Amino acid sequence: MEGDGLLDRTLELLEREGPESAYRLITAHAAEVPENELPQLYNFRYCLAAQMGEAKTALSILAEAVFDRGFWYRPEVFDDPDLTSLREHADFRRCRESSLEMYERERRAARTLCSWSEKRGERIALALHGNQQDGERASEDWRAMNSLGYQLESLQSRELDSYGSFRWEDDGDGAEQLAEACGRIRWNEYRSRCLCGFSAGCNVILKALAHGGVRCETVVLQSPWIPMLEGQDADGLFRHLVEGEVRLLVICGTEDRDCFGPAQGLVDKAREEGVVCQDIWIQGMGHRFPGDLGELLSRRLAGP
Repeated sequence: MEGDGLLDRTLELLEREGPESAYRLITAHAAEVPENELPQLYNFRYCLAAQMGEAKTALSILAEAVFDRGFWYRPEVFDDPDLTSLREHADFRRCRESSLEMYERERRAARTLCSWSEKRGERIALALHGNQQDGERASEDWRAMNSLGYQLESLQSRELDSYGSFRWEDDGDGAEQLAEACGRIRWNEYRSRCLCGFSAGCNVILKALAHGGVRCETVVLQSPWIPMLEGQDADGLFRHLVEGEVRLLVICGTEDRDCFGPAQGLVDKAREEGVVCQDIWIQGMGHRFPGDLGELLSRRLAGP
């Protein structure tokens, strides 16, 4: 079972049967999780153990993550209500302090990373990862763009999530990071430019377009986490999409509880405002990519 699938199933089981069943599932399949997703796996396990009232087990898992594995987490993770029962333990405080030291060291060194090195062709697709992911993951998730004739590149946020992963804060500077990157990579020399985003990466794309800092011909949003639509930037977004003749493709699973409703709202509003917009709703899918993304994109992004 792949990491994302395991974590999704763990959350489903937690809601349906409680922390004990969820903990048994994730522990039984822990060895199958890819190395780059281990920090998140540990986070799930020590939170579930704490919910079960197993403080000793939770602290042991947390200590293994921080001291043995060298994993760190952003400070907010230690404020999770699931960990309330651990906060009075000295071992918890030591883990938090060590994690914070590593986090601050990494934060000072963090930089926005773009994979672009040279112009190869006339079509470019720039992919933005979601939270708890990185640029390499974005390149893998959007690899189908290569077969559609795009030069696929990725953008990795400088905002830290946990060890080996990054995030786009809702109120962060992601839109500025995107605009700065496009200014460095000869973005406007391409004949066809596509911005691709997953989850929180979609919010960054829409904010950048709303501010007018980035131009493109196509936008593809997968499982869009888009709180920016609730703010003052929304009107500017639709105006720029219409004036720039940008075509919009929104893909989301019907079981994506946080994103499906807002995705539908985006599509409805975009069409109301005159944006050229297509949607793909995947029945029964949660917060992830469809297995046949390449086929779906080829049917809708064909052409120059």
